[in-house]
Amino acid sequence: MYNELGRLERVELREVWPNEATDFTPWLAEEENLSILAKTLDMELELEGREVRLGFGGIVDLLCRSTEDDSQVIIENQLEETDSNHLGRLLEYMTGLDAATVVWIAKNFRDEHRAVLDRQNAITDERYRYFGVEIELWRIGDSRAAPKFNIVSIPNNWSRAVSQSVQRAGSEELSGPPLLRQRFWTAFGEHVNQTNRQINAPNPVSVGFVFFPIGRAGFRLKALMSTLGNRLVVRLDMFGPNTSAHFNLLMVNQAEIEDEISELCEDVQLEWIEESNAVVLNRHNIDPTDEADWPNQHAWLAEKLELFDRVFRPRIQNLNANDWQPEEENEE
Repeated sequence: MYNELGRLERVELREVWPNEATDFTPWLAEEENLSILAKTLDMELELEGREVRLGFGGIVDLLCRSTEDDSQVIIENQLEETDSNHLGRLLEYMTGLDAATVVWIAKNFRDEHRAVLDRQNAITDERYRYFGVEIELWRIGDSRAAPKFNIVSIPNNWSRAVSQSVQRAGSEELSGPPLLRQRFWTAFGEHVNQTNRQINAPNPVSVGFVFFPIGRAGFRLKALMSTLGNRLVVRLDMFGPNTSAHFNLLMVNQAEIEDEISELCEDVQLEWIEESNAVVLNRHNIDPTDEADWPNQHAWLAEKLELFDRVFRPRIQNLNANDWQPEEENEE
């Protein structure tokens, strides 16, 4: 005797999310929901911001970062059939942000818009990726509606291409820039161990950046060396559903933070970048290919990472996103 089976019923998107900006986008920004999309795309995503305003006037629904190669990912939502206005915005945002990946989510895709994404994937450099994703809602009987993402356009031969390239870099003999970067971070790790720094030595990698924990999920320190920009960078990155609130709460104490940093280290000029929710320190006119200067470069990176950790760690521990109210809400 068989148990009675339920019957799948499709649910209208607007029944669950009446408004795209105030209902669907906040829902997708939640970690557990973003992970469903990330799994569908075979990627690992971290949220950087929601409704992110760009310098040239655009607003990105969700700005994420791929944890595999630290590239930016733009997500544009549309709870209706795709239209040319959204397509144009996506291409504009991708160019303006120099993002590597675009994910266009819609109720359904017009054939011509799917064809554009397919064409972009065919003709552009393989590091740029265009995904078209249709979203559906289903339920069985009186159960809660469940989302289902269906990929309708995907980069050619896509299957964790970034992850696989990283694995190949670790297993094959490196040369050129990847080898230089690996040697740079190997030497940096040796410097950290030899000088008894408070930070832990990173694993040697063949990319231009390494990460360091700072004691709380949704925050991390990043050290970067750029041979193209001739600079070193130390930055505090914030990501997750409360990113904007956390960034603005730190901004409230910007003067106090910068005064403390100035007392500990002279000639430090922080950049507060609201678009990416990051606090950044740059050192320009540095040549990371100059191995004779690596001891100085490594000392600067280690010193500034420890400085960021000392100043920001206790403040980060005490942040409460509920303490932040945007100016619009404060106005009577």
